[in-house]
Amino acid sequence: MLKLLPHADIVTSVSFSPDGQLLASASQDSSVSLWKRDGSLITLLEGQDGHSSGVNSVRFSPNGQLLASASNDKTVKLWRIRSAHHSTSAQLLTTLRGHTAAVKAVNFNPTDQTLATASADQTVRLWSIEEHRIRGDRELCSAAFKSDGSIFALASIDGTIQLWRRNGMLVERLGNPLKASKDGNCINSLSFSPDGKLASASDDKTIKLWRAADGVQMQTLVGHQDRVTSVNFSSDGSRLVSASDDKTIRLWQAPGELIKVLTEHTGKVTSVSFSPDNKWIVSASDDRTIKLWHSDGSLYKQLANTDQGITALTVSPNSQMLASASGKSIQLWDIATEKKRFELQGHKDAVTALSFSPDGKTLASSSVDKTINLWDVTEGTLIKTLRGHQEQIHSVVFNPAENNGTVLISASDDKTAILWNLALDDLITIGCHRLRSYLANTPNVTERDRQMCPPGKP
Repeated sequence: MLKLLPHADIVTSVSFSPDGQLLASASQDSSVSLWKRDGSLITLLEGQDGHSSGVNSVRFSPNGQLLASASNDKTVKLWRIRSAHHSTSAQLLTTLRGHTAAVKAVNFNPTDQTLATASADQTVRLWSIEEHRIRGDRELCSAAFKSDGSIFALASIDGTIQLWRRNGMLVERLGNPLKASKDGNCINSLSFSPDGKLASASDDKTIKLWRAADGVQMQTLVGHQDRVTSVNFSSDGSRLVSASDDKTIRLWQAPGELIKVLTEHTGKVTSVSFSPDNKWIVSASDDRTIKLWHSDGSLYKQLANTDQGITALTVSPNSQMLASASGKSIQLWDIATEKKRFELQGHKDAVTALSFSPDGKTLASSSVDKTINLWDVTEGTLIKTLRGHQEQIHSVVFNPAENNGTVLISASDDKTAILWNLALDDLITIGCHRLRSYLANTPNVTERDRQMCPPGKP
């Protein structure tokens, strides 16, 4: 018999990996220990990445690649278990927040990518853990999905672009790495055309057109006198619009013929796009205005005048609503009536990007505060906050091919992009009264599991 002595307080939970080669133990000393089968300690999960209070439960995922730990600090941590060349390591993947009291138990669904957690806050939460995290060498500036959702592009501060498949496989690298200047060489905006071209807007004052299929650079569009902040194809791919810190908007005929320069903004133009129905061009500026233009580039009207410069702008899929960001706040506007529907408050720092879900029901916002907020645009209420990045987030985009808005990508200064699956991601909370009958009458449930919802809880 082996006696393992790594903990300084009560050991609350143990779990074997599916192959029986690893053992995890949890303790009220706030730590999780990972052991080999022979009893030798691999690593102690504590400190900066670890829990800040006692750990109540620990479980391996069905494939043995993840370890979940639940704590009195109200969080659940997911650890990536890696084994290679006879060595094993554990790395913090993400911290799941949402419970308002100690998390007492955690368990994986053996048949899919779902995690269940039970808490003293009288709730059970179901989480989707189908998250793909892509790590780069440099800070990431922007992201975009191809219209069919099969490919997404990530651009970094060194002026390069990477094309990825949904399964996390790298398809192509575009451009040559540039030595970052004191102001960087970020590609600030990306846009796919329906026929597979990719436009990129850069700090170097240019727009580049790429053939996504083979990574060939087709053309470089010049004319802006300062960094290009935004670029977007029309939904039919026939035209392109770009915005710049030079206070202008340029309207291009694909594949690159300049049609018109729009000069009515008096400040840096931070965002520009076509409405999905191609009827309008919508632009935002740090001159605190949103302008609506006819598709030929003639000014139609000024839609709004805000208290602060506008940092982000997006149009709803039905072309009837737009969302803008000023500082920490988000505004939802009705285009037809020019009235503000909602003022959304929730971020703790400046909002950097906005994206509507394909069905138009949800708005995603990213921020310097390292979070993504999901908003119900019908009610003007916060649905959920996504946490996982360690630095400010520059870009957030829904997959246009997922009509129910379940797939989202974000790009951050922490050199990672996260592909989020939102199908169950903490959007389901079940009261204890819904589970008590099941826990009491199911033969395979342990006594410890039955205590997740003891008698007396509502």
